[in-house]
Amino acid sequence: MAKPSFYYRLPLIPLLSALLISCGYVTKSAYLEHIRSVYIAPVENQSPLFEDEEALTEALRSEFRRKWVQGGDATLRITVKDFKVIPISFDANGFPEQYRMSIVIDYVFEDNVKKRIIASKQNYVQTHDFYVVQGRGAEPETEEEAKDKLIKELARDLYNNLAEQW
Repeated sequence: MAKPSFYYRLPLIPLLSALLISCGYVTKSAYLEHIRSVYIAPVENQSPLFEDEEALTEALRSEFRRKWVQGGDATLRITVKDFKVIPISFDANGFPEQYRMSIVIDYVFEDNVKKRIIASKQNYVQTHDFYVVQGRGAEPETEEEAKDKLIKELARDLYNNLAEQW
């Protein structure tokens, strides 16, 4: 009797591949499922140049409300350590065309239910590059507009890293 041809087994390859690949897949829906609320402490500012700790606190609260309500199951504490705006590109006359704005923070995200630290980091850096002149591929921004974007990007990135683990 003839053995079955290789071509009869071909349809099994995608099925077996799908099973093997899906075995290790885990969704993030169970991440921190015991936490129902979070307290975002007012941002502590140790940088004399930042001066927008209230805006950062509100941006963080807004982002984290996507998943949790205000409460005490977890606590996020942030300290602004440094804030800088430095020129990174210049025109032919030596005038700045583009700046890099950066903020350095320390954060601690605590699980008050299980009495443990979920995540903490010192010297976490968030940057935002912006142009101050026309015609460079991106619309020019004022320093205040750039700072608003930096704050929103920082809040979004911290939410994604801490609440969703992206």
